[in-house]
Amino acid sequence: MKRTTLAIATLTTLFFASCIEPITQDSKTAADTAVHATATRVDSLITAKATDKKGKVLNLTFNNTKNTATVVFEGATIELESQMAGSGFAYANKYYELRGKGDKVTFKKGKTVLFNNW
Repeated sequence: MKRTTLAIATLTTLFFASCIEPITQDSKTAADTAVHATATRVDSLITAKATDKKGKVLNLTFNNTKNTATVVFEGATIELESQMAGSGFAYANKYYELRGKGDKVTFKKGKTVLFNNW
């Protein structure tokens, strides 16, 4: 699943990057005309939803361009940054931690487990 997700994210990024045309100026009109262009960067987003045995739902949005994850849990929206993981994925901020592998996820606040679907 992780390989498929990574492959889709990579292909999507390459697709959108290839759509941006290079900026060129004709040497004859360069003195007469100033060309200004803004390149738009498209974020590579992947969404996921996990449910535990109690029926609690964890909505996740992974932004592979910014290396962040947004967690929506019990009405709260939490932004996390990517962390090094030996296997699987890991995201954290000062208070929260999200770890997982495949479709298995653990979400903690400090040492307290808020969500676990293992």
